[in-house]
Amino acid sequence: MAETTVTVESTATEVPSTMEQLLEKHKEEQKKLTSIIIGLRKSAPKSDKRKKREIASKIADLEYDLKKKQEEEIRVFKAKEAGLDPDQAEEEFDDGISLDRLNELTLQDKKSDTTPEVKSIAPENKPKKVNKARQRIEKRNAEMERLRLEAEKEAENQVDMSTVETEALTKKIAPLNLRIKQITADGHW
Repeated sequence: MAETTVTVESTATEVPSTMEQLLEKHKEEQKKLTSIIIGLRKSAPKSDKRKKREIASKIADLEYDLKKKQEEEIRVFKAKEAGLDPDQAEEEFDDGISLDRLNELTLQDKKSDTTPEVKSIAPENKPKKVNKARQRIEKRNAEMERLRLEAEKEAENQVDMSTVETEALTKKIAPLNLRIKQITADGHW
């Protein structure tokens, strides 16, 4: 089995001069990756689960590599914008809180020693986009489950007619010294 390697490379060799150009370049790379992913998914036979897993793994690797590459490019670009050496910027540790924000929080804590105030540092989470198709499927599945449970309750209360019929036949043929023999179906007429 031949291993194929797929890479997403930028066609633009020039270094972007603005953040907008860099983000536009990243969008183009993402589009190329999407087309490569579609091609990979279409190349997998539907019945070969092992091949599907391999392709899913390749896709995950490609997405991860592109994400890391783009994050690195943004980091280097920001370091150059700030006038830092990109290699030095890597050594700096960014915990996500600016020094100004940290000072502001410590000042607030000093002001309100009696009643500590908890403030969220992370940006507010946006509500996820509603997936209407998933909602319809869940609604349909819930309705089917409700109907199934309702049918089970009704079935518990009903009399089993085959048992009643078998008992009646047994009572009639017992005085004749006969018995009922079950014959399994062999699938032929």
